[in-house]
Amino acid sequence: YTPMKRILFLVDRNNLGRQAEIAFGRYTNTEKGETFSNIFGVQRLRSEGIADESNVIISTIQKLFAEITGLDYQDEEDAESDFDEDTSEEVHISGNTRLPKDFFDLIIIDECHRSIYGKWKEVLNYFETARMIGLTATPGEETHAFFPHLASRYSYEDSVAEDVNVGFRVYRIKTQTTENGGVIQQGESVTTITNRTGAAEETINKATKKFEKNDLNRSVISPAQIRTVLESYR
Repeated sequence: YTPMKRILFLVDRNNLGRQAEIAFGRYTNTEKGETFSNIFGVQRLRSEGIADESNVIISTIQKLFAEITGLDYQDEEDAESDFDEDTSEEVHISGNTRLPKDFFDLIIIDECHRSIYGKWKEVLNYFETARMIGLTATPGEETHAFFPHLASRYSYEDSVAEDVNVGFRVYRIKTQTTENGGVIQQGESVTTITNRTGAAEETINKATKKFEKNDLNRSVISPAQIRTVLESYR
């Protein structure tokens, strides 16, 4: 039994919201073996607003802000992320609001190391009476400051032992370029790969660029050299 009647599950990306909605619909470890969604009303927040019968609301902080204030928020359902990293101007909640400050009894914040403490922090502060639980694998200083009490810790070692995660081996790969530096000549074709999407773009280098060993980090990689090193491990 829990006195919590309405719970917010806050996600920072639309695809995580979809995953949570599916997971709640499949979870059957309940007293009668029914799915969680059959017992409780689970709703992923969209433009139609929060239904009266909903017990668990899944939302991004932007959608929640729009629901509180009544302001328009253009959500792109297929976007990988609608999390705004710009923290230069904080959002403010004032005037007439559509949700009371005690609307949620509990707020569970997924990926709570993200910038809930920056531009959008007033959205969480608005719900004055709600208890908050944060979930993250990578807590930072702000995370520990916002959530000073550690409720549970699940170590990587335990997750590997219980087959939740897989183990790994660390290989230090040295190449001629990363050890000695290199040069990208003017007019040379360069492939740039975006880490977030994996998209590759071919460009022509406009001016000769020299890279010292300490400048390289992981920004310049020669695929041919990497393949040669990996072959040596086989």
